[in-house]
Amino acid sequence: GRARRDLLCLSFLQASGCDEEEACAARESTLKAAYDHLLSQARDPKVRWLEADSRETKTGSAEAIRLVFEHLQLRRPPSLFRCQVTGEIWPRSMAGRSPNANGKSNLRPLTHEDADNDVRLGRARRELLDDPVFRIGIWAEEHSAQLDSLESRRLQDLFTFGARNVLSATTTLEVGIDIGGLSGVVLSNVPPGRANYQQRSGRAGRRSDGSSVAATFARSVPYDLAVFRDFGAFFGRPLRKPTVLLSRERFARRHLNSFLLGEFFRTIYPKNTKAGAMQAFQHMGWLCGQPRLPIVRPGHLRPEVPSWPGYSNIRAAEDWWIPDGNMAEQFESYLDFFSRNPDVISNSIATLCRDTPLSQTSFSAFIESARDHFHETWYAWKEDYLILLRNWELVQPDGKLSVLNAIAHQANTLWRRTVIEELATKRFLPRYGFPIGLQSLVSPNYIHDAGEPVNLQRDGILALSEYVPGSSVLAGGRTYKSHGLVSFFKHNDKEREFGLRLWRYKCLRGHQWYRITHDDSPGCCVAKCAEPKENGGTLLLVPKYGYSTAAWDPPSWSGNPERVGTTGIASSSFLTPKAPETLRSLANLGGLQGVLATLCEGGEILASNAGDHNLGFAVCTRCGYAESEAAIGSGREKLRSSFELHTALTQRKGRCWKSSEAPVLRNHHLGALHVTDVLQLDFSGSGHPGWTPSTIATLGHALRLAAAQILELDAREIGMTLCAVGDSGSTGLQLFDSSAGSAGHVSELFTNGDQWLATARQLMRRDEEHESRCATACLYCLLTSYSQSDYEKGLLQRAQTSHLLSDLLTGP
Repeated sequence: GRARRDLLCLSFLQASGCDEEEACAARESTLKAAYDHLLSQARDPKVRWLEADSRETKTGSAEAIRLVFEHLQLRRPPSLFRCQVTGEIWPRSMAGRSPNANGKSNLRPLTHEDADNDVRLGRARRELLDDPVFRIGIWAEEHSAQLDSLESRRLQDLFTFGARNVLSATTTLEVGIDIGGLSGVVLSNVPPGRANYQQRSGRAGRRSDGSSVAATFARSVPYDLAVFRDFGAFFGRPLRKPTVLLSRERFARRHLNSFLLGEFFRTIYPKNTKAGAMQAFQHMGWLCGQPRLPIVRPGHLRPEVPSWPGYSNIRAAEDWWIPDGNMAEQFESYLDFFSRNPDVISNSIATLCRDTPLSQTSFSAFIESARDHFHETWYAWKEDYLILLRNWELVQPDGKLSVLNAIAHQANTLWRRTVIEELATKRFLPRYGFPIGLQSLVSPNYIHDAGEPVNLQRDGILALSEYVPGSSVLAGGRTYKSHGLVSFFKHNDKEREFGLRLWRYKCLRGHQWYRITHDDSPGCCVAKCAEPKENGGTLLLVPKYGYSTAAWDPPSWSGNPERVGTTGIASSSFLTPKAPETLRSLANLGGLQGVLATLCEGGEILASNAGDHNLGFAVCTRCGYAESEAAIGSGREKLRSSFELHTALTQRKGRCWKSSEAPVLRNHHLGALHVTDVLQLDFSGSGHPGWTPSTIATLGHALRLAAAQILELDAREIGMTLCAVGDSGSTGLQLFDSSAGSAGHVSELFTNGDQWLATARQLMRRDEEHESRCATACLYCLLTSYSQSDYEKGLLQRAQTSHLLSDLLTGP
């Protein structure tokens, strides 16, 4: 700290010949001179291992210096010095002092030969020089879905060419990528199924000599430990057969939409055109015929709105092509052509629709429905883009450069959104297997438009855990800290849109629901349980455009991942009447008498994060900066001083607000809406007193792990939460597909209740020894990172739940 720094400075000055009084007088000027020298070095473009920039402190902006570790190198020191107090070795001596030993050190020269023969140092030095292990150069890189596609390709090529010899990868390398010559694969956890294991370990051993090794680290979680104890059973079981649920109309409809769009692009593309999966249908800006906005450099002239360059290398069909129409309009005309000429494609569609509910739908009705859905989707995108385009034109003549480029940056992000991503998010195309419906964490550097080698994106619910303001994530070797929300530039620059605002309510019996407007009436629960609302409701903000770091806090090479608040999950899918075709019920699930299972296809999950103190977040409406609240208030009332003094996310210094202003949203919980399949278990019909919140929660975690084992999935593919069910508000259970739009997992489990429950019982029991010693939960059964919160609340009661299931399933 400061005291240690001052002591060291005094020690160096005294060792240089100053008496105590002279050293005290020269201390501050000496430290200032040292700092100024470092600052001048950091500003020198030739010195790449130091950099300087402005940073925000409690007292305002200040110049800061940091080391750039990627430009540092190691070398053998030309001289050595040994401290006579601590015995430490130093590469240089300043008046015989070192930074350690409280300024009392006495450094003596030491030769390399003496160091090699030293009892304390010799062995380590000899091993560094002679051990074969240290003759191998190790250069590792990270390969994950959070890296930009170009960066991932670059690292993959470097690894293939041998310029990198260790690649730490997620499942991005499991399929579709072939890297020959691998000598070894280390798996950091047991893959979810045999097929996954063979795909991952099979990356190695493709060389002609066939030498390779595949090692798997079994974590202290139930599944990994079970495989470790009986790998033969894991590797010997048959491969799971993929299942397609043809009975689900929306699956058939989305795949038919995809077929029609694919046929359209095959028509307009030249023959033998090749394109990657995500780029095959291009970007939304291209589809809608909109220009991309330029980033304006400081000192350059401000350009006008660029003209749309048109569609190059496109084959125009003669009979249905619209002159001067954008590509979205061309696709609509293409669908109209099929509607007038059904014989052209009706046989293909009939083949695709076979054994699905759409087989009974008329061709013209399907085409009309597809056209209307597509028009609604692309036109909504175009309206959002035109708002940004108009705002850019308003700011362009004399507005701030940072604001101009911020609008251009957001518009270009919207322009680059892939057609597959946009149409899948709006449920026109199938989304499972594609990175769809994600929230991003972006780094605003609008002045220089510096591209980052990462592409930080998470599913909306996971983003609530990892990207909310105050949290930090590690990607590409650097730490990115979230400081706010990405805003949408509307006609008034001073007030911006961040997303959808909702009001969440809860009745005294625990039923939860939400409304898009504030309902301050003293009405009763929407489930008609006759209980009033618990309070006036909680205000939620569902970010639409993602989360943001700050220009004044760029990514750092140091730091640790950090999370803010906890994510709560609730669903109101079963509280109000639904269309009969969206609900299916099954009594006595898995043989449990009185337990009613109800499946809602296309149910809605509402997730929320209340911040560090469960009081929500404060959000600046000027720039999007956000912080966890420490108190309830309005305006500046009880607002944190750090929030009042914050710098705008897009600026490097200065305050965002004037002292008389308070453009802030107070106490907003952050949320995410998730449409998926939800399975609800209602235990109220059982009448057994053993069904308590703790036994139901325990069964829920067991069912979740059992689902992953049966379907050979990562357990994160299945979500679980407790809920209030029925008029009585008794505790129930909801399980859902974690992927937006649903992958059909809980729907498949719904029809296989006997096996599902049997597997859950076995996961809880394990063996006789475990049954006798584990009362609540342990790493051998149900204790995982997902269940940790319920474990801390006392909701995991393994032994009690296991005995309850034994009584219910083997009793009279």
